[in-house]
Amino acid sequence: MKIVLIGGSTSSMTVAARLRRLHADWEIIVYQKESYVSFGACGLPYYLGKHFDDYQRMLVRSIEDFAKANIQIKPSTKVTKIDPNKKTIYFETSDGQQNTDTYDQLFIGVGAEPVMPKIPGIEAPNVFPFTRLEDAFGLKKLLPKVKKVSIIGSGFIGLETVEALGNLGYEISLIEAQPRLMARVFDQEMTELIDEELSLKNIRVFNNDSLVEIVTDDQGQAIKLKLASGQEVETDAVIMAIGIRPATHFLKNTDLEMINNGALVVDRRGSTNLKDIWSCGDCATSLNRVTGKNDYLALATVARKFAKVVANNMSGLKTQYAGQLQTAIIKVFDLECARTGLSEAEAKAYGYDFKSLIIKDKDRTDYVKHQKPLTLKVIMDKKSQTLIGAQIVGYNSAILRIDALIPLIWSRTKVDNELEQLDLPYAPPFSRPVDIINIALSKLAASLEEG
Repeated sequence: MKIVLIGGSTSSMTVAARLRRLHADWEIIVYQKESYVSFGACGLPYYLGKHFDDYQRMLVRSIEDFAKANIQIKPSTKVTKIDPNKKTIYFETSDGQQNTDTYDQLFIGVGAEPVMPKIPGIEAPNVFPFTRLEDAFGLKKLLPKVKKVSIIGSGFIGLETVEALGNLGYEISLIEAQPRLMARVFDQEMTELIDEELSLKNIRVFNNDSLVEIVTDDQGQAIKLKLASGQEVETDAVIMAIGIRPATHFLKNTDLEMINNGALVVDRRGSTNLKDIWSCGDCATSLNRVTGKNDYLALATVARKFAKVVANNMSGLKTQYAGQLQTAIIKVFDLECARTGLSEAEAKAYGYDFKSLIIKDKDRTDYVKHQKPLTLKVIMDKKSQTLIGAQIVGYNSAILRIDALIPLIWSRTKVDNELEQLDLPYAPPFSRPVDIINIALSKLAASLEEG
């Protein structure tokens, strides 16, 4: 059996490693456009923020490591198209040579690429996308020479980079086209707390405003941003973090089914609509466990778990992906935020008849030092009487309470008077005698009794 994998992403390399453990004699070849594989882009803000100096700590395994397992890596090699009927891929090496290869089964794990708007000045050398090692190297070299950094987009990477560079003393301007920060992730009650934290840290935030032009000097360097509102922002460097899209453009002339953003549609086995072609990760859809529908969710946690399922099915072992809850967590300076399941906005969009509650409390007892506020939002489907979403914002790792709510949503546990008695731990440095989760569950149970 000959397996070809396109892309050296988390999903591809997890599939390759799993297949090798299952089949010592299979031929496994990975074509990767970069010179490295198994890159964890989540580490980029922390690399910039000087949490560590060795960039190789973001590489889970090296090409040499995979070679020891008899997994062939073809680095700096770009696959330009595939022919599913002939089971053939077409590729180009870094020196311009073009060639083909054949496969018995094909896995597509090309991940995602940054969205770069077509505006004047976007090609300036001090304007960086922020998804690759090369981007980090360029920024690392430039940062000692600059004071003002503009970050476009307030997703996970954008906000984590705001924190990383803000802590190093840079003057940060954050531009977000949506009316509020992280609007696709958290509901308004939570994003308002993020706004407050950024204000305390002297971060300039431009909500509901988009970048329309990057003004450059005589040397072609970006020096100013022009926004749709007419405001102008002086800058020494620009980091583009407005979003990503599946890097599947080379597949457009095939019959592979995709959603609007180019993500490959796969079933719960990771199979595409074409025989012997598989995919998962940042270039494919995945099952939302709450709604039962296919979503696009670019998270390494999803990619890694789904990849093991795909490898099993490529081997003939019948396994299904159980789904994801869109669970995510982020730290913004001292503030910490987590979510799981559906947001209120998503629940409305999917047509749920739901009950939502906001509970504001403290994270520990009054007489213990460093007590901080804690805000919890829970969302319950009235029809099934189960939790379908939760969000929590606080400090001191108190938001890890989300871990107690995830299993309730995952297992579709019914909210009732018994569940409100959930036996959560208590000690003064960690919590209060009646935890915020118990309070929320009690109020939800009471609302059901009231009808």
